Amino acid sequence: MGGWMVMDRREAHALQTSSAAIRAGISDWGTQPTDRSVGKPSVERAIGDLDLGQVAESLSKLQKTGGLSEMEELMRFEQRLSRMSRSELLAALDALAGLNLSPEARLELEKMILAQLVSLDPAAALRRYAGKIQGAPSEIGLQLADAMRDWAKSDLAGATAWLDQQLASGNLESKSLDGRSEIRTQFEAALVEVLVGSDSVAAGRRLESLPEDQRREILQQIPFADLSSEEQKAYAELVRKWVPAAEQPGSFADMGGKMVEGNAFPQVAEFLDSVQATPTERYAAAKQGAESQMDALSRAGTVTKESVDSLRDWVAQQAPGQADLITGKSLAEASQNGGKLSADDAANLVIQYQQRSGNDDLLVAFIQGYAARSNLQAVQALVLKIKDPQVRATYTR
Repeated sequence: MGGWMVMDRREAHALQTSSAAIRAGISDWGTQPTDRSVGKPSVERAIGDLDLGQVAESLSKLQKTGGLSEMEELMRFEQRLSRMSRSELLAALDALAGLNLSPEARLELEKMILAQLVSLDPAAALRRYAGKIQGAPSEIGLQLADAMRDWAKSDLAGATAWLDQQLASGNLESKSLDGRSEIRTQFEAALVEVLVGSDSVAAGRRLESLPEDQRREILQQIPFADLSSEEQKAYAELVRKWVPAAEQPGSFADMGGKMVEGNAFPQVAEFLDSVQATPTERYAAAKQGAESQMDALSRAGTVTKESVDSLRDWVAQQAPGQADLITGKSLAEASQNGGKLSADDAANLVIQYQQRSGNDDLLVAFIQGYAARSNLQAVQALVLKIKDPQVRATYTR
């Protein structure tokens, strides 16, 4: 049940979908409909016989033992939440604040109630937390960023005006020394994500108003693989126009990696062609795309000579002359990322390529990639196989 899981941005989206599926699939456990009469209910009237303390206790037990009765209690709570109105959910949040619960239990219940409120009325969720957003736990901040995205999709002007008001009031100011506000980054990214598909010029204005050193980070919060092809092209143009030139290759690397993670590896080349990517942009996207694809192959246990050859052919088309460098680095990363490709198996592949090509490029790239994350001594046997004595000497000193 997604309501009490720690979430990243994508998991925050999944939370609402998962909760809806649970509610649709469970049977009626006998709960009574809540009062939905007109007018603002009191906390007591709004939550009725809803015992948040008991739900918190069941949640704690479920996390420890996974008991059936606790699971049923939480299912009833999910069903009850699905029946509650906006006013009732807001009252439940108010009631939660007054209960003597552990911080962990309070946060889990708050996330569950807030998820339903965001689904029902994202604007109400944001207004409820106005003035308290900066100090909210990170998980709550992620849900509120989703609320900003959902609100902007249905009422762009209203969501934009609310965010600008919060900024003007200082509610999103950071107290960190570097001046960065994580929650503002998430909110701006949510708004720009909507603007990319509806008004890329306005998205550019939004980025222009931000410090240059924060623009790339905001754009990279956006799930690039989920954008349409037209939105992806608009995104690439935003990068070229508003992200500092020195950081643009990193942005293209992020695009390539996210497309692979989104199971769109075959479309990376098509995207690069559609935006007439420069050699530098192609190299960055191909390098990260290849590393992400190699990692996926490793986790699936399908790193074979044939699959690596296929990947190398793709890299050669996107970044001519760089296949050895990118392949070696990708194999080094994949052998250390917890997948099914062992360092020994990766080393055997590397040696095969060296023997076939007669040069050290792929081998050296693998050693460099491995040494960057692990002790160089672990691959000393490979160092001795470097044919060029001068290059070999740099790793044996």
